[in-house]
Amino acid sequence: MKTSKHKSELIREVNAACREMSTATVLFHQSLAQHVGISGADHKYLDILLRKGAMSAIRLAKYAGLTAGAITGIVDRLEKMALVKREADPKDRRKIVIAPQVERINQLFGSQLSSLIQENETFHDKYSLSELVFIKEYLENITALVTRKTRELTGE
Repeated sequence: MKTSKHKSELIREVNAACREMSTATVLFHQSLAQHVGISGADHKYLDILLRKGAMSAIRLAKYAGLTAGAITGIVDRLEKMALVKREADPKDRRKIVIAPQVERINQLFGSQLSSLIQENETFHDKYSLSELVFIKEYLENITALVTRKTRELTGE
């Protein structure tokens, strides 16, 4: 009985730590985005493009859980700051894709992110290979859970 109580307490503590990390991450990205003159939400949509590559506005809207109309306004704002560019789709020149402008993004965000990236690598270096494998697996699984719950909320 004591073991299950201890485990249930630890699960609550892990959940609380995840919430704290989530909030800290959201606040960091919001602050970073404001520092360079965009909204926190627009920063995360830009991150989708950086991670997934150039894509149609409809596909970006699907990833973001937004309507195509809402994405148009976001792309307009990001394009005005030269962070994305509308380009002809290399597979079908009749279509347009939204392409992240990596050099400009790195120029704008690079100095703020470089110390975080360096400290993050130093932080992770203290863990063993098996611990890092576990951490990676845990983060992938919790991300899949949150993604699934998000899709349930958005009706996808």
